[in-house]
Amino acid sequence: MKKYISCIAIAILSISLLTGCSGIELSDEENDMVAEYMAAALLKYDSQYEKELIYIEQIENNDNQFVSVDNITESNNKEELQNNNATQTSNKTGTETSSQKKETASVSLGKIFDSSSYKIEYVGMKECTTYKEDGNNYFVVEAPSGSKLAVAQFKITNTSSKDIKVELAGKNISYSFLGKKPLLTALTGDLQYYNETISANKSKMAVVLFSISKSTDISGGTLTVAKAGQGTSSFSVAVSK
Repeated sequence: MKKYISCIAIAILSISLLTGCSGIELSDEENDMVAEYMAAALLKYDSQYEKELIYIEQIENNDNQFVSVDNITESNNKEELQNNNATQTSNKTGTETSSQKKETASVSLGKIFDSSSYKIEYVGMKECTTYKEDGNNYFVVEAPSGSKLAVAQFKITNTSSKDIKVELAGKNISYSFLGKKPLLTALTGDLQYYNETISANKSKMAVVLFSISKSTDISGGTLTVAKAGQGTSSFSVAVSK
């Protein structure tokens, strides 16, 4: 009630100021300020405007709820950065998954060796403790103590009408059997480093050797030939002595 009476008094005083009765001259800007304050003070006690106006007391009580523009900008920038990082991680993860699927896809040996002038076929696997190439009296591969050799055999056929040189060193083709990597040998027929001339429409044999524990049954094992970006060829092993 006291506030309401004070408001009326202020209004009367303001009216007198605006009409010039007090003898105090106000600028147009000052007159506007007084009129604005009068309107705010009167409407404060009008129930119809209760839900629409924000009073000075409320502003003072809610000061601690204000957030500066700088803080909002910083928060938005931080959120945007997090979203960008998440998108990049998602894209990266998606790309890596797609690449892995491509590399592990089952393909033919023709796809892996990728040649229009020759083809390579898997022939079979045999076990032995000593391996010697036909016609090669210089290099003999002996199985380490307690081990045996698993010899993966391949046939390389020249499918062209002229002699060709088959060079496989540096093609980044990998071989694996029972989780083992192949032995490094000096055999001329080692498929990993094959570098031989094959006559038109003729074939030659090549091998990849693995050292396996003597007690291991390799029947049913899987031989894999793979090349990054091309895929993997897998062969179930049936052993020949």
